[in-house]
Amino acid sequence: MIMSAYVVLQLTDSTFQTSLVGAVFFGPMLLGGVISGVIADGFNRRNILLTGHVVNLILAIVASVLALTGVIAAWHIFLMTLAFGSMHTLDQVTRRGLVSDLVAREHLPNALALETMVQMGSVMIGPFIGGALVDFLPIGKGEGFASPYLAVVGLYIAGSLLLLRVTAPRRGGAVHIASGNVLQAAAEGFRVAAHNPAIIGTLGITLLANMFFFTYIPLIPVFAEKVLDVSPTLMGLLAGAHGVGAFMGAGFIALRSRIDKKSGYYYKGTLMALGCLFIFSLSQSYALSFAVLVMAGTGIAGFATMQPVLIILSADDATRGRLLGIVSMTIGILPLAMVLVGGMAELFGPAKAVGISAGVGVVLTAILSFYAKEMRKL
Repeated sequence: MIMSAYVVLQLTDSTFQTSLVGAVFFGPMLLGGVISGVIADGFNRRNILLTGHVVNLILAIVASVLALTGVIAAWHIFLMTLAFGSMHTLDQVTRRGLVSDLVAREHLPNALALETMVQMGSVMIGPFIGGALVDFLPIGKGEGFASPYLAVVGLYIAGSLLLLRVTAPRRGGAVHIASGNVLQAAAEGFRVAAHNPAIIGTLGITLLANMFFFTYIPLIPVFAEKVLDVSPTLMGLLAGAHGVGAFMGAGFIALRSRIDKKSGYYYKGTLMALGCLFIFSLSQSYALSFAVLVMAGTGIAGFATMQPVLIILSADDATRGRLLGIVSMTIGILPLAMVLVGGMAELFGPAKAVGISAGVGVVLTAILSFYAKEMRKL
């Protein structure tokens, strides 16, 4: 997503269109999250992940060909990003459900912390590799945008081969997928969530984190080029900074022998991330910007690790996928927030837009955390 946003910025020189890449990527979550949950409850989860990897591999090949021939345009990137985002929605719900299939319930926080470490490790390394490839190994006509997409092709081949080696319980089947009962099954998930105050509190924090924190990510190329004036390689490092912190934070959680107050990691981590993002918006120093995003990432580790833990511990096995799907649907507010912040960044500059967003997020998250008493018991 970061490299596609960078390409759009180079092709259009538009802050708003650059931010729109993130909105398009996360857009499918708004409507597709709960349907993905039904699918995750109805089929073998490993096979769902494998199917998504194959689709993404095909998309990456198409992107590589367009970049190699020099005909890639912004609208190509938006269309392919929409397809990638659709697969990402299905992947997020299914993968966390698969992790919970593989481990006993008492080990779930540690297992999902390891899953977060792997995910944040890719967030940390991927943008840096992408930026370095553009800087030092440009391939294709024009600006040499093909090299990051070719790297993604190789990674999806490796990921698909690794998934074939996973042996998991044949879960799925809690929902019998048929044309008449998909909506009924989805509605059951909403009913369960609506009658559980702990789940409501967890979803509320998820909503606020996605409205006010993650909106800065597609604007990283704009900060790098127009605020900090650094190269694509340093842009990639900056984009991976919160992944560095999240990797370390998730590692700390994974190594804990006992985790009592899981909710504390969740809402306090969110507050820490938003506060650090506010400082980032004020910075004009690359070193300070990098450092505070690393600190923000340590907070996001608590948020990302405990989000599915709190949901799964509040649900039974039969509705787990659908409730995780509702979480993804809640994340679907992110593209709308990205459009709003992108519009503000176009008018007032990226620093003011991100600063306003992070400041409001801190206040609202603190208020919601205070009143979400059932969530805080977990």
